[in-house]
Amino acid sequence: MARLYRTRRRVLRDPPMERDFEIYAESRSWPQERSVPRDASAAVDHEVLWRATEGGLFDYLEAYLTGDACILGLSEDLAQAESLIETVESDFDGMIYEEGELLDRIEMSADPQELARTLIRAGLGAPLTFDQEFFDLIVDHATSNPEFRIREIAIYSMVYMEWPEFMPVLRRISVDDPEMRVRDRAQILLDAYRNAGIGGDS
Repeated sequence: MARLYRTRRRVLRDPPMERDFEIYAESRSWPQERSVPRDASAAVDHEVLWRATEGGLFDYLEAYLTGDACILGLSEDLAQAESLIETVESDFDGMIYEEGELLDRIEMSADPQELARTLIRAGLGAPLTFDQEFFDLIVDHATSNPEFRIREIAIYSMVYMEWPEFMPVLRRISVDDPEMRVRDRAQILLDAYRNAGIGGDS
């Protein structure tokens, strides 16, 4: 099976928007390829994919934890995937967060519930490759936030980034965090990274 490349996820300002993209796909005669129902007990996000081209898929995803949503392109050809998502992004102008806004909203969030959502959005919309600003903000909350639930959610947001640079941080948290739930979350993600071949750990 050919490798599918993915674009950076574009995070939506006003989720859920599944119906909007259903209508959009129907107007372009894109058949639905697959739908994955949300399963909070198994930490499974809701996802719907449409076949946009012979080799390209358009993907709508909702985070199971917060309901925040994003869109992305998938294709055997990276240029085709980027072209697809750029077209959709243009058609939904003003309804998608700019990358820099995702960081700004973390720093502006005083309410714990809103902060949790901004961390998930940042994870969803982070660049494909390591970015120091995203890394520093996520790690700061994962290691130093006084509210253990926020530390746990910051770790959860790393699921979407898959950066090996997180692994030393996760190892430290899995041993040193005072809350068992946070230590366990870090260990679960470490195991997932290793199983996915991220970071080269055995």
